[in-house]
Amino acid sequence: DTAWTACGHAVEIRLCAEDPLRDFLPGSGVLHWRRHDTAVADNSGGANMIRIDSGVTDGDTVSEQYDSMLAKIIAHGDSRDEAIVQLVATLDALDISGIAHNAAFARHLLTLPEFTRGEMWTTLIESQRDDWMAALNTQYDNLILLAAARVLSPPAAMNRAGNNSSAGWRLLADAQTTLDWTDGNRRLLLQVQRSADKTLTVIWRSGDNTNTETGSRTFLLNDVYVAAINNNSVEINASINQAEQRQRARIYKRPDNTYEVSGGGMTIHLSRTPAAPGRAVPQGGTLAPMNAVVSSVAVAIGDTVEKGALLMTLEAMKMEIQITAPAAGIITHIHAAAGERVTASSTLVEIAEAQAQAQAQAETESETA
Repeated sequence: DTAWTACGHAVEIRLCAEDPLRDFLPGSGVLHWRRHDTAVADNSGGANMIRIDSGVTDGDTVSEQYDSMLAKIIAHGDSRDEAIVQLVATLDALDISGIAHNAAFARHLLTLPEFTRGEMWTTLIESQRDDWMAALNTQYDNLILLAAARVLSPPAAMNRAGNNSSAGWRLLADAQTTLDWTDGNRRLLLQVQRSADKTLTVIWRSGDNTNTETGSRTFLLNDVYVAAINNNSVEINASINQAEQRQRARIYKRPDNTYEVSGGGMTIHLSRTPAAPGRAVPQGGTLAPMNAVVSSVAVAIGDTVEKGALLMTLEAMKMEIQITAPAAGIITHIHAAAGERVTASSTLVEIAEAQAQAQAQAETESETA
């Protein structure tokens, strides 16, 4: 018989195609995985290593017909702390886009004091929800701000000596621009002013895909530093709002003139908001939050519904997603039946809101009289 002895410590996370910022909504699409490393260099000479078990690779299509797991990422170290450090470093180096994933969420959990002490319980994630949501939203904001700084960085001024060069480019001249972007779920309006003292001011106005502005915030970026990786990608770092810890990101310009900004396990795909977008969200309408199959429809045309009433149930990646009424009203159109496939952002149900319906009826009666 073989005598087995313990050797070090291992920690695993499951990388899933789920969006923590949208209540872990599953996603599908074409996967872009530029860094599929199977090991991390160990400078200490110990047993630290990384193993990635995955059934997908760069260019694969992730279907909504299967579960959401993309890979298992396992870190081994001489101690629990070393294994956690290895795993965090690996998630920082992940460069995945095309679909939403939970790498940034997993990275945040790995750094919680409760986790590092081994004090886990079944309601930890829910009890820490406000904290990790705030951390992920801040990380999202920082990546958007770094992408805005990249737009004002002229490629001709960048060093192209490669990754090993410490040379870079810092902001010099005055400049300003207005950016109108979308990340696929929300509209991002940013006014950017760059001054000669290496300060970049960003006034951020966010709006959803009905183009409704939702207030503004102002950020200051100091000592912005950009280093070219190649003709289409850069690494960028800056101090945001005078914070001591500098924020870092990798930014890629794709052939279709869209951007992917990646850092800390999070990747955001940015494109210009179309000048003439497609069909707007109907008044009281509902959109499919992802590619999915309609498992059931709970209403019929002409039904009167209250706000929050169940309209339709979708199924994707072995999960059910309930579509509810955004307002009280009358069902006027249903665009999908049970068993049909729907694509993300397609219109599912249209509702004539009660107030609008009453006004229309009053106008009709007035004309008749």
